[in-house]
Amino acid sequence: MELEEKPHHSGGIYNYFQGATIHNLVINGNMNKNGSEHYHEKDNSEKRPKATKEQIARALVALNGKDNVIDSQRAWLGACLLLGWKYGFPRNLNDCCKHIEQMPIDMAQLEFQCKYESIRMFGCWKFVKESYDNWATLVPRDEERQVFEKCLSVAQALDAEIVNQMEKDAVLE
Repeated sequence: MELEEKPHHSGGIYNYFQGATIHNLVINGNMNKNGSEHYHEKDNSEKRPKATKEQIARALVALNGKDNVIDSQRAWLGACLLLGWKYGFPRNLNDCCKHIEQMPIDMAQLEFQCKYESIRMFGCWKFVKESYDNWATLVPRDEERQVFEKCLSVAQALDAEIVNQMEKDAVLE
């Protein structure tokens, strides 16, 4: 006697990982245990602020240096996470660093540059997989707390500076 297969999931947003990149999926309808279901990646582009590459580049330069929030190569983790979750940059840390290298920045202006080798060890940490929108209520594991707090301060400062750059450009128009 064969048992009728019952739905495993009845729709919603699910995350899956491909390498160090997290993808959000919207599952429509029922998904059986065998995984058969139509799905598509969630598009958050209409919610993203419309900052230009130049505005983001100016913000990165403004916050980079020994006496600033991007005060080490590891501090780039917070920048990459914010840019990936909120500004449409690649969420894969290696791809994000490569994307930053292609931005309109004179790399000589950066005391500390985004180097994947300096941040890759954090790619599997729990908070790295959480949306930036959830960070305010996130309680990191004890071993992640210090790095999380640094990432949060970098991300908040960078987000504020990008908005500042956008407002400066709006006044000039």
